[in-house]
Parts: sequence; structure tokens; C-alpha cells
Amino acid sequence: MHLEVFAEGKTFLHRLDPRVKIFVFVPFALLCAISKGTFIPTLYLIFSLFLIAIARLDLKTLLNRLAGANFFILFIWQVSGWSQDTTGDHLLAHYPFQTNAVDATGNNPDAAIQ
Repeated sequence: MHLEVFAEGKTFLHRLDPRVKIFVFVPFALLCAISKGTFIPTLYLIFSLFLIAIARLDLKTLLNRLAGANFFILFIWQVSGWSQDTTGDHLLAHYPFQTNAVDATGNNPDAAIQ
């Protein structure tokens, strides 16, 4: 039974110890996630394409696997844009929702809305 197509191969990347792969991947993902702008993620994309070429992965299978994840990311990206207007204010802040929160100054933010 063949469960994972990308796990088997005869390339340098396939022969690496899994701990080394995790040790390299975690900082790679974290730095990409916290980067500002598009320069660093673009470099990471180019590096990832280089790794895909070295590993000689089947591109059709890879793109098929990534399609589901990318659809979910696109959905989250679109929905998250609806929560802010062009001034940076949260759109939901303009609706009369009631909270029991206290802001950093110790005041109840709902007291001013009355």
C-alpha cells in the first residue's frame, strides 16, 4: 500500500534524516510567516521551487495536493479582508455589540458608546 508519494525517492533530500528536515523547516516557516512585505516570501518561494526541482517531485501530483490547501488559504484571505474598512477600523466595532471588556486604561469601552 502506497500512502505517501512524496516520501519515497532516491534524491539527497529524501535521504536526509527527518529531524534535520524539521530543524530546517520550522525556522524557514516562522521567518516566512513573520516577514513584512513580499521580498522574503518571494525568496522563499524561489528556494522552495529549487527544492522541488532537486527532489524531482511529480509536479501534477504536487499541484493537485496544493490546490485544496490554497483554496482554503484564499478563502481565509478573502474573509479576513471583510473585517476591516479602509481606515483600518474593525467593521464590527461599529455595530452595537455588548462586551464586558476593560481596556488598557481600566475603563469600560462600552461606557462611551451609550
